[in-house]
Amino acid sequence: MNRFTVCGESKAEITVERSRFLAVAAGVTDEKQAAEFVAGVAKRFYDATHNCYAFSAGGAKRFSDDGEPSGTAGKPILNVIEQKKLVNTAVVVTRYFGGVKLGAGGLVRAYSNAAAAALDRAELARCVKAREIFLSMPFNLFRQAERLCDRYALQKKTVFSTQACLNLLVEKEKTQAFLDELSALNYLIEAQCGAERDFIIPVGGGENK
Repeated sequence: MNRFTVCGESKAEITVERSRFLAVAAGVTDEKQAAEFVAGVAKRFYDATHNCYAFSAGGAKRFSDDGEPSGTAGKPILNVIEQKKLVNTAVVVTRYFGGVKLGAGGLVRAYSNAAAAALDRAELARCVKAREIFLSMPFNLFRQAERLCDRYALQKKTVFSTQACLNLLVEKEKTQAFLDELSALNYLIEAQCGAERDFIIPVGGGENK
């Protein structure tokens, strides 16, 4: 199943009854990075009335109303993220109060619309599960192995020591096919599988390209 997130940052601003709502959306890899992003935006807009946020990252979902009435800001922002079927995504909506109270319904609409505007403008990226794979081989097999790796690797790092080594990141669903081809290529190429992690692949979309 395809999973999508935001590539880089995306911003939008709306005004409702003289209150300004500034939304910033970003792709994040885990809860720690999401919290750092939220803190960074709050610091950027330190003089705002509210910095409300929500994120879904690394299996964790968090949100905050930051002083707005309960349930009128953070949860609506999270709902927008989920409605757009995004993962590893954080959104902060900053409000500068304009002097007119919006009521619970008005706040829900304002925060939802601001978050949606930022996400609609975002460039999307595909979020895939990837596996670290470490290869070692005699130097004379390096070029053969490298050609195969270039077909599969999302990331590749070459290290030369007593042998030629390739440190790879391969999409999880393609890992077995890669290892099968590698085994058929030459039995002297040794492979070790490492940790699994998310990898972001830009795919375009949105207005911010």
